[in-house]
Amino acid sequence: MRKMLSALLAALLLAALFTAAVLPVFSVTPADPLVAAIENAVTASLGKDTPGAAVVAVRGGSTVMMEGFGFADMAEKTLVTAGTSFEIGELTGLFTAITVFSLAERGALSVDADITSYLPDRFAKKLNLTTPVTLRDLLSGTAGFEGRRFDVLFTKDSHTFASLEEALLSDIPEQSLGKKKQVSASAFGISLAAYVAECATGTPFGELASAAVLTPLGLSSTVLYPDRSTAPASPAHGYIAKGEGRFTPAANAGKSYSGLPYATGAVSTPADLANLLCALSAPSDGVFSAALKTALFTSTPNDTLLTASTPAFSRQDGCFTLTGRTVYFSATLCFDRTAGNAVLTLTNAAPSALADFPRSLYAEPTTVTAENTGGELPELKTYRGAYVPATEEGHSFAGKYRLTEACVSVKVNKDEGSISFGEERYLQIAPGVFTAVGGDGKTVALQFLTDEKGDVTSLITADGTVFVPVPFYLSSPVSKILFVAVLVLAAWFLFYGLYSVVRYVTHRGKENEESFFSGALPGIFAFLMSLLVLWQILLGVKNGYGTLSSMYQALSVMALLFGIVAAGAFTVAFFSSLLDSKRLSRTVRAAILFVLYALLTVFWHLVLF
Repeated sequence: MRKMLSALLAALLLAALFTAAVLPVFSVTPADPLVAAIENAVTASLGKDTPGAAVVAVRGGSTVMMEGFGFADMAEKTLVTAGTSFEIGELTGLFTAITVFSLAERGALSVDADITSYLPDRFAKKLNLTTPVTLRDLLSGTAGFEGRRFDVLFTKDSHTFASLEEALLSDIPEQSLGKKKQVSASAFGISLAAYVAECATGTPFGELASAAVLTPLGLSSTVLYPDRSTAPASPAHGYIAKGEGRFTPAANAGKSYSGLPYATGAVSTPADLANLLCALSAPSDGVFSAALKTALFTSTPNDTLLTASTPAFSRQDGCFTLTGRTVYFSATLCFDRTAGNAVLTLTNAAPSALADFPRSLYAEPTTVTAENTGGELPELKTYRGAYVPATEEGHSFAGKYRLTEACVSVKVNKDEGSISFGEERYLQIAPGVFTAVGGDGKTVALQFLTDEKGDVTSLITADGTVFVPVPFYLSSPVSKILFVAVLVLAAWFLFYGLYSVVRYVTHRGKENEESFFSGALPGIFAFLMSLLVLWQILLGVKNGYGTLSSMYQALSVMALLFGIVAAGAFTVAFFSSLLDSKRLSRTVRAAILFVLYALLTVFWHLVLF
């Protein structure tokens, strides 16, 4: 009996030890409403849309909760802990903002000076700014940069850049929104701010960030620009959610590498991020001065009603928010500056419903109202057209293909004097300002900004997304027709190339024999061009921004060379067939189709031009 009792007690003891090791232990009682809300949110997502997660909550400079849930590695059954490293995406920019403002506090630079005063002349010329830009603009997303064709994330560490300058010069985006100070998040702008700091101080930005943030806070597990030599010690593996609680491990453990250092791509742990949030939320001066913290949370004036931003956060829904997203990871931070509260969620699958949880803690979203003062309102047709997010780019095939998919149309509903944007309808209550049909008649839902000529330059939605107008041929129906057309012509010239070779071979030695240069050569080079064009299309449609633009550029150059030779060959074939009406007719038809094909490849940026 005693042996049985001893065995039972031993089993209970082992079970208790196992439970203590596996289950999260909260640093406050479960009666805390915040902890209860976090538990419910984790329960709703864990094992359903993410295999693992971590949550950090701070209040008034102290950690309320810092716990890991689920698996960092499902194969090895490794649990998420406070020391597990997650990719944090755009949260990387928070470290950059703190570093820059720390330097400004020491007098090493000015956040309100024109950045060209710090940049080398050769770099400033390549940047080709249309309006002056400050470090505050770069960090607040009001510099007006559109997206880049060069990817912000890579899946191989060998694709990382040797220097910050090299990464920026690999693809410089246009400053399409430079004339209007409006918020449009730009990873390029954040990375450029880091480079400006390098130029102003003569010190690599990694060293500046270590001195300003990492070392003072003891963030030993945070790596702002990971590569093969700085791999985290306990990384979470990335997964693809397949629904119904099924997950597929991502290639290379889901790791990605940033093409824009110090803007995206950092890895950190819940423990390190908790230290950072405590330092930012502490009521009194600590590592960071009160002035620095105030600057980080001070909104930047802009020309819109609907968006506000600070050098570290966007300000929406009554709180300061920051969202990071990589290929297989997500991170969301919400900061209640008034109460000194902050909540952060980290997941190793993206998207995950847990990423939206921090925002849900602020139940009363901030709204902006406007009223009609009785003045004359612009005609609704002024706003009609196709719009795409300002952060997209349209100067590569992958970008243009994605751009047309993201296109949203504004239509005029003449029967009720409203416009439709997507699936919703809106009424104009002030010049360029619209409220939702069926609403209270004064809450602003859309705002259009126009230039001195009255033409629309941008459209801002209530959630802060900035859209810019695009030509009608980039609207979804038209672009789909043009896309199908380039596919059909590429396939036709594959067939034509094979047919030309077969025809040349079978007609050799006969009376109607054609020369190789006029008979087979145009088809051969049109065939080779089509192979390269279809290769780019396949990569772009399948991988999108996951494909290196350097590969696109190489394929585009080769397609251009083959296209030029094919055009020359068609010209030779045309002149050599002038005395043969049958051959001439066939050559002219093929040449006309080739010209149309070439124009479409130029439109889709499938050839370098």
